[in-house]
Amino acid sequence: MSETRKKILIVDDEPDIVKTTSIMLDLEGYEIIAAVSGEDAIEKIRIDKPDLIILDVVLPGINGKEITLRLKEDSRYKNIPIILITAQTQRNELEKLKKLPADFCLTKPFDSALLTLKVKELLGLSQ
Repeated sequence: MSETRKKILIVDDEPDIVKTTSIMLDLEGYEIIAAVSGEDAIEKIRIDKPDLIILDVVLPGINGKEITLRLKEDSRYKNIPIILITAQTQRNELEKLKKLPADFCLTKPFDSALLTLKVKELLGLSQ
């Protein structure tokens, strides 16, 4: 019997990022769930409870910062690793993001190899 694939929720309002990241992680053997807004993400987290979340900071509706805070304060979801991705590269904005309880933060455009490595590491799959 094969091991169940780890579920990753990718949340970004840019369809190209969702598509390329989904393809890349699907090829690595993960099950992919996608969301394009904060509300959509919250709904999919409740229904599918992913093993890891890749979350854009700037989203329509509820933003990635707010989602991160809500999840980390909720005992049902606080142990789900969160990788924040942002196009904001100003030092003060990045410093604010580092104060959030996310597990890792990447700036766009991000290195796909680094993202894959971090995903494996946060899911406890790295050698």
